[in-house]
Amino acid sequence: MHETENAKFNFNGYVLTMDWNGKVDAAGQGDVDYTLTSPSGDVIYKVEGDYSVPYSPDGCVDIFAAVALMGFLTGRKAGKSYTPAQLAFIETEGEALKAELFHIDEELGEADFDERAIDRITGRYIVRG
Repeated sequence: MHETENAKFNFNGYVLTMDWNGKVDAAGQGDVDYTLTSPSGDVIYKVEGDYSVPYSPDGCVDIFAAVALMGFLTGRKAGKSYTPAQLAFIETEGEALKAELFHIDEELGEADFDERAIDRITGRYIVRG
């Protein structure tokens, strides 16, 4: 499973659900809705249509898109408003998750487009069922 229209990924107990909403913009980017829940199941982020990823006929949700989105969610952005749950997530888990994401990103770079290697990496983080 390299790309799909929707998927769930588990990063240290935080579950990122990404759903392609069927839209593709003029630049060829797929529009993705996403939800991030804590290990206890509390919703930290629930966003519809605010994240674009490269689109292909096979879909636009893959481990590369998930790692990039998690990198975005773990950092504070100037001028953005956050809920208390989002601030707590960024301040308590952000740095640890950034380190994990950096490690995953390095592994994906070393995989160098080897589909089997990418599938093995994806398999460690994808939530089945």
